[in-house]
Amino acid sequence: QQQQQPQTSIHENNCNTNNSSVLQQSFSKSNIRSLLSCILLCALPASAYYIFSVWLAIFMETLAQPPIPHAFAITTANNIIVIPSKLLCGWIADYWGGNYVAMMAFACLMLAWMAPLLLYYIGKDGTVAIAFVGQGVLLFVEALFNAGRMPWLVKSFPPSIRLTSFSFAYNFSEAIFGGFTPAVATALTSKYGSTAPGYMITVLSVLALLGLLIAPKKTLDGNE
Repeated sequence: QQQQQPQTSIHENNCNTNNSSVLQQSFSKSNIRSLLSCILLCALPASAYYIFSVWLAIFMETLAQPPIPHAFAITTANNIIVIPSKLLCGWIADYWGGNYVAMMAFACLMLAWMAPLLLYYIGKDGTVAIAFVGQGVLLFVEALFNAGRMPWLVKSFPPSIRLTSFSFAYNFSEAIFGGFTPAVATALTSKYGSTAPGYMITVLSVLALLGLLIAPKKTLDGNE
């Protein structure tokens, strides 16, 4: 027992040292660009999911003039349809040879102009068909973005600090951008109309492209 006590203390000290080292490396100067890139890339889907799947249903039922019938049924149907669509997007990512940057850039460019345009027509015409197709297209393009985003972000950090870095950047972005999206979207709609949250997606798409530009070049194993 006397011999095991020092071993336990040494093990605990090593764990504490390793944890401290992981945190220092995660927030080191060499990893800051990867963290910022991850935060900007996670901001777009954090806000887009709320706007496309939650806010849009409320808007169609209560804010659109005239209100769109069966708004929540439309949203439920589109969210069910997007499940196999995500599998399709994953297959596209693999078939494309892992060119995740091109996938994300394409999705960002599509969302940048499609979001305000489709939200405008959904709010203007008030038909079930336009609402169903418009929301479905937006959810599919978001799924395409996520199909490239998740594997690429994992590879953006060295294996030794991958989980710490990714979890911080992901949750920070979800808390800030996803957390404030409901208030910002409601305020924009009240002041500027139904198209305004779409321009919010436009701005976040540009920020996501910026995140791709500032990301350091890395190999598949996370080493520069």
